[in-house]
Amino acid sequence: MKRRFRIVHIVNTDFFGRFLMLDQIRWLRDAGFDARLVAGPGPLVPEIEAAGIPVTVLSSSRRIDPLSDLGTLARLARHFREERVDLVHTHNPKLNLLGPLAARLAGVPRVVATVHGYYFHDGMPRVRRAAFKAMERLAATFADLIFTQSREDYDTALREHLCPSRKLEHLGNGVDLSRFRPDRFGPEDVARVKDKLSIPVDAPVVGLVGRMVREKGYEEFVSAAALVSGTRPDVHFLAVGPDERRQKSDAFTREQMLARAASTPTLRGRLHVLGLRHDIPALYAAMDVVTLPSYREGFPRSLVEAAAMAKPIVATDIRGCREVVREGENGFLVPVKNVPVLADRILALLDRPDMAAQMGHRGRLMALHHDEREVCRKVASGYERLLLTAQVTA
Repeated sequence: MKRRFRIVHIVNTDFFGRFLMLDQIRWLRDAGFDARLVAGPGPLVPEIEAAGIPVTVLSSSRRIDPLSDLGTLARLARHFREERVDLVHTHNPKLNLLGPLAARLAGVPRVVATVHGYYFHDGMPRVRRAAFKAMERLAATFADLIFTQSREDYDTALREHLCPSRKLEHLGNGVDLSRFRPDRFGPEDVARVKDKLSIPVDAPVVGLVGRMVREKGYEEFVSAAALVSGTRPDVHFLAVGPDERRQKSDAFTREQMLARAASTPTLRGRLHVLGLRHDIPALYAAMDVVTLPSYREGFPRSLVEAAAMAKPIVATDIRGCREVVREGENGFLVPVKNVPVLADRILALLDRPDMAAQMGHRGRLMALHHDEREVCRKVASGYERLLLTAQVTA
């Protein structure tokens, strides 16, 4: 009987494991790998386990905390040894350093890391930016293979000498195109979604889907909503994403958003802060415009989902977003933190529904190149190459 290689993915939160990794790990298990997950604690862990994925819960701080990080390192190494892991696959900036180092200490044969977006960006102070680059270079020494979701991150890794080219591979990002498909939802479905949210059936809707943190541009979204509502008081706005107060110091809370909306007469009752939802495709179906005014991205899955749902997009002109949005074709790119331009582009799409529909159609065609199954196949192919060489050299 062919041996099933044991693969352990490491992520920092249950949200990341449930919404960004679950489908990939399930695909890998179906392909013959004994794929498992190490994740932070949270209410979504039982959902992952219910899908047949073995989960080990391990808390780790996102902040740099030497004492806590040493404890995380020791617990990971012990877990890898006890589970006799063949390959460790890490995600998230800090775990891309701690995970591979722990794997090496535990004697794990092969290590893979995925860059979901380099943490450093152009707006970061020089010293801090240099520190994060140094951390990436150090992390790369412990990995056998590094996937980048973003083509720009791939180019950055080579240009900044973050990783040898022999270890680097562009992965891309993908979604379930059968789930995010506009023809799944008719006018009656959209009307039902709007009715549940107390939104008039003929009201235009602008939405943002992402973790509720400042770096996703929620402050700019609410400010732009205030400007848009001054011209178009019929528009409603949806904020969809998990509350990050337990995880992130830059969390932007539901209370903060609603307080801002209450201070703008035309926005009162028109900003709907929905929190974490499981009916994301239906919510996209109810949106007329999707926006992501983020400061930093890797390859934003929410924009691929929006494009797959044939929605026009307004996003910031940053790496990652530029790979999903082509200016003037399936949406608009705007400068970071520029609220007036963000509001102007949203209004342009609302005022020109014919143009918005054409952009949405082009976005759907572009999204067909971002099938999550192809991403899974690339990951599996990388594993097979590494594990074959590990057997040969053993």
